[in-house]
This record gives sequence, C-alpha cells and structure tokens, in this order.
Amino acid sequence: MDEWRLLVRFFVESLRDTTKAANAGAWPDGGLDLRIAFNGMWFQMSSGGAFHDVHTHGNCSWSGVYVLQVDDAQTRRQHPTYGPANGATRFYGPYFDRLAGAHADLGNAYLQASHFDVEPLPGRLVLFPSWLAHQAMPYVGDRERVIVSFNASVHSARGDDQLHAYAAR
Repeated sequence: MDEWRLLVRFFVESLRDTTKAANAGAWPDGGLDLRIAFNGMWFQMSSGGAFHDVHTHGNCSWSGVYVLQVDDAQTRRQHPTYGPANGATRFYGPYFDRLAGAHADLGNAYLQASHFDVEPLPGRLVLFPSWLAHQAMPYVGDRERVIVSFNASVHSARGDDQLHAYAAR
C-alpha cells in the first residue's frame, strides 16, 4: 500500500509542477495553491497486437500514462511489423485533422509531421492536456505492456477556480 501511495503522490506532484509551468503566463504571479482531483484512474494490460484507437479525454484538463511493464526497448523495437512504434503512445498535433484530403506540397510541409511517438519505458510518466488526440499503438511482446492511466482536473485549494477572482486581488 505504501508503494501505491508513493506512486499517486508522484502523479500529483508531477502534475502540479507541469500545470504550473504550462500556466505560468495565465496564473497570477507566485502561482496558486492547487488541489489535484483524479477523475478516473485505471490499469491497462495489452499484448498480442492490442491497441487503443485515437481518442481524447473529456471531463478533465490533464491526463497521464505511467508505464509499469513492457519488453525491454531493444526487443520491443525489433518487432518485424511495428518496429519502434511497438507499444508506443502516439500523440497527434493540432494539424492532424487537416491532413484528410489535403494537397501535399512544399507550401504545407508543416502539416506532414502530424504525430509524435513516446516510447514506453518502465517508470516513465507522460502528462498531456486532455484535448490532445492520442492512441496506444499495437503492442506485441513477451511481457505484457502494463500501464496506469488517469484523468485529472486542477483546482484552487481555496475552492475558487475563477481566474478573475485572483486578478482583482
């Protein structure tokens, strides 16, 4: 149980630091005293080509993926079909939805790099805004890919989430 509490504390502290950095220009100088609320947390185990298709998360502002177990990187990357994307978490940038039917030439080359893969490494925590489209790429390995995922919302510890209340002080 102590290990679980330490892991959740790690999630909370990492998310607190990340949201403070991401919102440095939007929050009042000195930041805010925050309360992190988990809106859901789950384990996912996969192998045999299992994947999770492209999606976003609602009812939260941030999401996270923590890798507990997966094949070692060299073995995982050598899969004959999936290669380095084997079990990766793929994030799609804001131009992803503009690729369907788009004419590709040098004028819109910036649209062509539509995704970024994050390699699954045990102990790696990936935090991302919940609106960011992502997917778990297919995974095949000797060991199951085991992750803990969560959705979280970030609130003022004093219970007032309205930024204008801070600007008036």
